[in-house]
Amino acid sequence: MSRNATLRLISALLFLGSLGFGFWAWQQWQHAIVVVEWSTASELDTVGFNVFRSETESGPYTQVNQNIIPAAGDSLTGSDYRFEDRDVRTGRTYYYELEDVNTTGTGTRHGPIVVQARGQIGYPAVLSLALLLGAAFAWMGISPAQLKEKPDA
Repeated sequence: MSRNATLRLISALLFLGSLGFGFWAWQQWQHAIVVVEWSTASELDTVGFNVFRSETESGPYTQVNQNIIPAAGDSLTGSDYRFEDRDVRTGRTYYYELEDVNTTGTGTRHGPIVVQARGQIGYPAVLSLALLLGAAFAWMGISPAQLKEKPDA
């Protein structure tokens, strides 16, 4: 196989790879995740927590955790918590309230806080761009060694 044909084949493979990673990056961006984190100083008589979400500050709020998030602290120490809400859409604004539930089953709501859902684009997009650039350089017949060469002055 000639050098030119090899470069064209490499270019085609890199281009296809960049399309795959580009699609993956698009999917990651489309599937936003909102992370709700909170800390407690103490948890006297606390059984656990519920997270509620609304698209308007005034509600209605819907519980987004399927099961109560169990309390991990005690009456003297608190704990740190994290809940990932994956049922959100990129670019939308959401309001969250946190409910602590005590041993009698009574819940007390806190909040709301406002969050804008953002997609995760990170390294899939960077990898896609790198593969696309590699495909373009291969198509033009430019090798990595040629990129390092300094032009004659």
